[in-house]
Amino acid sequence: MHTNEIEFLNEYNSMKTKVENVYVYSKEISDYFKLYMKIKKILESQYNPELEKLFQPIKEIFYELRSSIEEYNVKLDKIFMDEDWERIRMFFSQFVLYGEDYGEISNQLFKIILKIRNGEVVNKTKEWLTTICYKYRTQRVAVIANYPEYDSELLKQHSNLIFLKPNQLMRGLEIYDVLIFLGTPNFFNEFNNVFFGTTIHYVSYDFYRNEFKKSKVLTPLQKKLNTIYGNVRVFTNEKQHHDINSTPIEMVNESAIFVGVPENIMKLSTNSLEEDNVVEARFIRLTNNRGLIALKNSTLRVIEMVEKDNEINVSIIRKKLNDLTPADKIIITLYTNPTFLEQYSIKKLGEVKYEKYQHCVNQYKEKLKEAKDILGTYQRLMRELNNNGVMVSDLQVLKNWMGEKTVRPRQLKELLIFLKFEDSQIGEIMEAAKEINTTRRRAGIYKSRNIAKLLKKIEGEVIEYNKAIYSEDNFVFSISEIGKYSIETVVNVIKKKIYVHTSELYKIQKL
Repeated sequence: MHTNEIEFLNEYNSMKTKVENVYVYSKEISDYFKLYMKIKKILESQYNPELEKLFQPIKEIFYELRSSIEEYNVKLDKIFMDEDWERIRMFFSQFVLYGEDYGEISNQLFKIILKIRNGEVVNKTKEWLTTICYKYRTQRVAVIANYPEYDSELLKQHSNLIFLKPNQLMRGLEIYDVLIFLGTPNFFNEFNNVFFGTTIHYVSYDFYRNEFKKSKVLTPLQKKLNTIYGNVRVFTNEKQHHDINSTPIEMVNESAIFVGVPENIMKLSTNSLEEDNVVEARFIRLTNNRGLIALKNSTLRVIEMVEKDNEINVSIIRKKLNDLTPADKIIITLYTNPTFLEQYSIKKLGEVKYEKYQHCVNQYKEKLKEAKDILGTYQRLMRELNNNGVMVSDLQVLKNWMGEKTVRPRQLKELLIFLKFEDSQIGEIMEAAKEINTTRRRAGIYKSRNIAKLLKKIEGEVIEYNKAIYSEDNFVFSISEIGKYSIETVVNVIKKKIYVHTSELYKIQKL
């Protein structure tokens, strides 16, 4: 132990160190900090314990994100419950009543929170760390933080990378090629004379006064005699301050401030997935005080418009529910021709093949329903399937297998073995499910192409359509022999689970 300490001190005394203050700039986080501080000062000037309690989640967002290397929306999903988002909503709805200009501050801050929650704000600290770790990929790198987050992707890419707490660094008595301190200047001040690396980066957001300072403990005589700073060179990158007041204020739609599921929607929900025809869903808030309920993990059509050579190209892309962002223009199916899918499938496969394939698919679905009736509940059936190697993640997935939504589940072969089909039947059903699934996908593409074709045709011609695309109105249109649709503008997706009857899905609801 003593020998190691002596060797460490000799190495420590002889090495040269480069220190760099790194200022990370993120417009959204900088603006968040300024608005947060404004509101904090207002609350400090008024005694209102109830409002301060509601303000707590907004404070937590700032403290959690300022030194995090996780994607911000992922971080918040881990630490925030629905109740926390409800407290934020309540805070803004009450805070705006206390002053004439408080609505403006609230709108700006809430817009940033919404962007962070929806994954639209890039973690610049993580971005910088990824770049610098690649630069030092052949060297020994230690990342120091009070609460280190272990980035598994970085660890996979860099075998010489380690994440440490300060006490682990101090006890380890090791010299690293590169030390990276993540945090705030208060944290850095505790370690600004601990040179356990030949290159040291102190990383913080640029709204902090992050400057390397020599220890104030030493007396004037000691400063002349000591050599602790003798081989230290200090560098500082430039800050990128932007005045938030110089940025035009873009007001958030008033309905966006509500982050919970509205009461009239909650009245439609039940408490259990065990009921037949009850599904797990999410609520999408739309503009103009409207919304709709969508199946969990569903995929929706989104309008994408790209200008090229002075011409607008309209295309329909597909997005997962959780990937929707504010202002997305989604296409909701109000009515589908009940014979369209069957007619399209017969046209592509032929009537004989279509009926044969559909019969094969219906066989396994009927057997699965029988298994559920025997066991009594969906929960027991899911447990039995999992115990027999047919992995089902949740009850909704199981219900999708029984219903029309899923034709060819990933675990289909294992499921057919569980249901005791013969080998020859398994082959037939697998083939049938593959063909039906492919035809369904083609039918979906056919629909999207026809919708895009119609929208391209009416672009600039139909006033109602233009209002839906370029503002927040909705637009209803029909395509002969296919169905009736509505273009809607997304405000946000509420992540709270709700259980509703299938008849309530995709209906436009007034709030």
